[in-house]
Amino acid sequence: MKIASPSVPLPVWSDLYSAALKVQMMRPWEVLDDLDLIGVRNSTTGDTGFGVFMGSGDTLFGFCLYRGAEGFDLYRRLIEGVVDVESEELFATQDCLKLEFGPRSDLRPEDHAVIRQLGLSFKGSHAWPEFRSLFPGYAPWFLTEPEARFLTLGINAACLHHDRVRRGEVEESIRGN
Repeated sequence: MKIASPSVPLPVWSDLYSAALKVQMMRPWEVLDDLDLIGVRNSTTGDTGFGVFMGSGDTLFGFCLYRGAEGFDLYRRLIEGVVDVESEELFATQDCLKLEFGPRSDLRPEDHAVIRQLGLSFKGSHAWPEFRSLFPGYAPWFLTEPEARFLTLGINAACLHHDRVRRGEVEESIRGN
C-alpha cells in the first residue's frame, strides 16, 4: 500500500523553492555557522521556530527550522554535545523542518514531480533541494502546506539575517574569526 504525500499548492512550492535557491546562491555557511540561531514566529498561527544554516562543517548543506520549545531543546543539546550527531537518538527525537541540498538520486518521485511542475532544473551533486518534516519517533516525511509556508518564512528570515551580518549591521560568530 502506498501512502500519499500531503498536497501542497504549486504557488506555495514555488515560494519555498525560490527561498531555497536564494540560500543556494548566498552560500550562508561560508559566513555563519551552526551557532547562529535565528528565531521566527508565524504571526498567523503563533508557531515559533529556531533556524540554523547547515554547512559550516562542509558536509551537509541547507537549513533546519527546529519547531517550538522541544525543537529548540534538541538543538541546544546538539550544540552542547549532549546528543551525538551520529546517534540513533538524534534521528528519533528531531522536531524540525529541513531543507537539505543533495544529489538528484536522493530525491523521491514526489520531489521530482514538483520540480518538473515548476520547470526547475539543478546542476551539481549537491544542488538538489529536498524538503522534509521530522517528528520525534517518525521517519522524515513530505511537508504539509502549513509546514511549507512556515519553512519558507524561516528561510526568508534567516536570509535577511545573513544579509545584515554580511553588511556588518549585526555581529555573529562569523566563520574564520
